[in-house]
Amino acid sequence: NSFKAESGSRSDVPKIVILITDGKSQDDVLSPAQRLRDAGIELFAIGVKYADKKELRAIASPPQKTHVYNVPDFRFMFDIMEKLTRSVCERISELN
Repeated sequence: NSFKAESGSRSDVPKIVILITDGKSQDDVLSPAQRLRDAGIELFAIGVKYADKKELRAIASPPQKTHVYNVPDFRFMFDIMEKLTRSVCERISELN
């Protein structure tokens, strides 16, 4: 786990995960996502093409409007980059 001190994680640095998926998970993702959020890790979810939107909303940290993104194809990732970057940077500022 990259977010543990023994792996080099520092307590004074915000922890952020950006998940990118193009489908529905075959595993339970809700429990691990909740454990990450409970540990203070901020989760952003990006769905591509046939990603399960309900699953993305359940994985991501609130609020959904800044933490959940959908694009029709990987080629459209650049279309969300500015908004995603701004959301991540704003959240880092809030956490510091």
